Amino acid sequence: HFNRGNALTSLQRYQEALAAYDTALSLGIASAEIHNARGVALCRLGQSDAALDSFAAALAIKPGWAEVHGNRGFALQNMQRYAEALAEYDQAIGLSPDYTEAQFNKRFNSSVMSRWWRRWAPE
Repeated sequence: HFNRGNALTSLQRYQEALAAYDTALSLGIASAEIHNARGVALCRLGQSDAALDSFAAALAIKPGWAEVHGNRGFALQNMQRYAEALAEYDQAIGLSPDYTEAQFNKRFNSSVMSRWWRRWAPE
């Protein structure tokens, strides 16, 4: 079911992928990889709150996994929780300094934060 979910994710069939990941988890498989992949599918479906729960479950099984911190950053960024996203990207980069996706997302997030601050900051 995990491999099926991954294949469906690569085809951008996220709802079906989510169902496959849920089936895998219902079989009692405690896998950080499944929880992480499930979180990614949820993000792609616009369900970032639920994605954060999946990423938390992944980190409970496999603490210190840089990719999950990067994915948490992406979910938080989608929720416009930019400061928290930045902290997650920093965590990911601290764990894996060559993690280019987290570096890119951190720069993008910082740019968005800067524009937001200029627009909404008190004068």
